[in-house]
Amino acid sequence: MSDFEYGNLAAEEPSEAPDATPEQRLFQMVIVVAVGDALGHVPNGSQAMRDARQWILNSPNFCSACDIAGWDAESLRERVGKMIREGFKSKLISDTGRLIRKSRMTDK
Repeated sequence: MSDFEYGNLAAEEPSEAPDATPEQRLFQMVIVVAVGDALGHVPNGSQAMRDARQWILNSPNFCSACDIAGWDAESLRERVGKMIREGFKSKLISDTGRLIRKSRMTDK
């Protein structure tokens, strides 16, 4: 079993946002998994890591996903980009969760 378990992830986020719709929770999980992949939950340099980084840092679809999830895309992009540039590598889901929580939109 890897250090990154999707089961723990799925149980963590919805409990913190009980008013989130099922659609918001789905998009939140997609974003959390992508951030985890971008920060090292998959082998370094893998296609999954490159795809996640490309999607988060450059794709307008990432902004749309964040809007649906109720999160601030630009804040999350900035934080993930900084962590990538600094060589941060996370193997703990709690690291990804903390990063996401700091990027949630407060006006939704």
